[in-house]
Amino acid sequence: LGPVAVTSVAHQALRSGMRAETECYVALPGLCKFVAERELWADAAFLAPAFDAAFGDLDDVSKNEKIEASLASAKAIALGVPRPGHSVLGQGTFLAAAPAWKGMALAYLSQQEDINEEAAAYKSALEMAFPGKDVAVTTAHMADTDPAYMADAGGAMT
Repeated sequence: LGPVAVTSVAHQALRSGMRAETECYVALPGLCKFVAERELWADAAFLAPAFDAAFGDLDDVSKNEKIEASLASAKAIALGVPRPGHSVLGQGTFLAAAPAWKGMALAYLSQQEDINEEAAAYKSALEMAFPGKDVAVTTAHMADTDPAYMADAGGAMT
């Protein structure tokens, strides 16, 4: 992408009109396909840090139940089919999937140079607009709930 150019007008708008918690999102096209092709729900080992962060304070039995639900929900999202016993891919599925889905999105991002470059460009622009402010790149779950995007990326964006 190269350097990010911010016009003086845009720079002033960024500095004066944006709140401290301003966010920029980058789409993750093909995330569902990536997860489905690799059946990432079948290997929870790489998701251990996400599960520890989300469920670390639970007893082992409860933690394992939450992990199983998260993986089953992530599988349902990737394949576009409801979980067993459910008739739709609803909010409960997306909520349960959050720790697994965010971890899977990070695995996807590790192989997507163009998306990482776009995220870096946004980060650079925000750093120029807000000198001295901490600017982080994170993955957001359910950032875009448009039905077509949900089918393509499960709503995740970075």
